[in-house]
Amino acid sequence: MIPGYRIRIYCFIGALVFLLASWALVEEIFNALTIWQFDAITGLRHHRITEHSVFDEQPWRFSLYLLQIIALFIVSSGAGLFLSWGVLRGRRAFKRWAAKF
Repeated sequence: MIPGYRIRIYCFIGALVFLLASWALVEEIFNALTIWQFDAITGLRHHRITEHSVFDEQPWRFSLYLLQIIALFIVSSGAGLFLSWGVLRGRRAFKRWAAKF
């Protein structure tokens, strides 16, 4: 059994990481929606390529990459808020969630 203070520490570190990642994603989304271009990282795991995506040249590819970034933002923000709830409530935040598993 993990002590309550450690749960809060782990949740704080996780929330900090996820909320910083969502902040970086918001900046990418803002750039994409204001100047209609951004840099997307594509490719397989060991062959990553940074692709400069512009809406005027390739609207479908731009839209797909933008939807991917929006989905990542939603997931990372949700995880950050869930872990923030763990920081505030401690062990009590996960009682109902842990009872299902």
